[in-house]
Amino acid sequence: MIRISFTSVQMSFLFANFIIILLYLVFRNQKLMVKLGIPILSIGLGITVLRMFLPFEFVFLSHNVYLPKIPSYLLDYFLGYHHFGNCFSLWTFAVIIWISGTLYLAARYIINECIFASNLKKNCHKLPEHAKAFLIFQKIQEEFPKTRNISLYTLPQVCTPMIYGLFRPYILLPEKLDLDEEQLYFVLRHEASHYLHHDLFLKLFINILSIVYWWNPCTRLLSEQTNSIIEMRVDRSVAKVPSQKVKYLECLLAVAEKIMVSNSSINSCNVISLCSKSPSILTQRFSMLMDDSKDIFYKIKMTLFMCIGIFLFVLSFWFIFEPDCIYTDNNNIGITPTVENSYFIERTDGKYDFYFYEEYCETVDSLEYYDTNIPIYQREVIL
Repeated sequence: MIRISFTSVQMSFLFANFIIILLYLVFRNQKLMVKLGIPILSIGLGITVLRMFLPFEFVFLSHNVYLPKIPSYLLDYFLGYHHFGNCFSLWTFAVIIWISGTLYLAARYIINECIFASNLKKNCHKLPEHAKAFLIFQKIQEEFPKTRNISLYTLPQVCTPMIYGLFRPYILLPEKLDLDEEQLYFVLRHEASHYLHHDLFLKLFINILSIVYWWNPCTRLLSEQTNSIIEMRVDRSVAKVPSQKVKYLECLLAVAEKIMVSNSSINSCNVISLCSKSPSILTQRFSMLMDDSKDIFYKIKMTLFMCIGIFLFVLSFWFIFEPDCIYTDNNNIGITPTVENSYFIERTDGKYDFYFYEEYCETVDSLEYYDTNIPIYQREVIL
């Protein structure tokens, strides 16, 4: 049997935020972030998104865990309808703020993307076929046929090469990019690799997670870590031998110098740039690229993290946290509702007023976890 309740939604919510915080803590280890970053991130995001879409309680699997007295009282008060004529709870206000913030950020995200897409349509220029970058990119497309779906443009507003677009990707280059042929190859190969590795979709998932859980500071920090993971993974795939690494780093430095003196900015969350203005991120990329050490336990670590992810996912369905009892408004003494000491009055809005020893305690929207024998009266029959 499958059912949905506040506590099952609560477990989905707690699990998603726990995984976000856990990923952030794991990726504070830079070497782990580079060597296992993308697989761990994919597993973490996968089970988080799946759990968000499965806020259910499986009765045959779930076990109720009753909280101690103080947490039970706080949770009961948080969920109870004690405000504005017993019509609103603190949870109601929290949900209103959460949804309002999510809608605002989602609207701003969509507006910014529409503005950027409109700007791109008006101001971008396709590279002529005789351009040096165009000829080099043709060689890359011959080397990697899947990149033939990518278009090459220049955009006056950009100061660093970047890629944009999920299904019809564009590599956007600055109008004046003074690089030699080998450096241009590295730049174009780098941006094409983002498309080959589906990094744009990964960044989209992170952006959605940041919008939904906007109030969790670890979400924004995880987003920044993800950008670093994506860039370092591509760096290592483009420049593999020492001679390539030296030339590649020179290319990054040349582009970084242009960024530092430029005032232009791109107001889009769905672009992946070759470089950023953060010196710390650039330093990380340099150190990780020059690190030639191999992880002989890679497969063991990957299997371990996958097993941990599956275990945590199942565990989120296994235990459901519940308050141990209900607390009255007049005192903090825990009570257990029974047929003898309590009853419900059904309201016109579908909720129920709970009475204990003839005194009103709270308003609830579900009787799922109460004794089914407790009387339920209609409001009009109570004198």
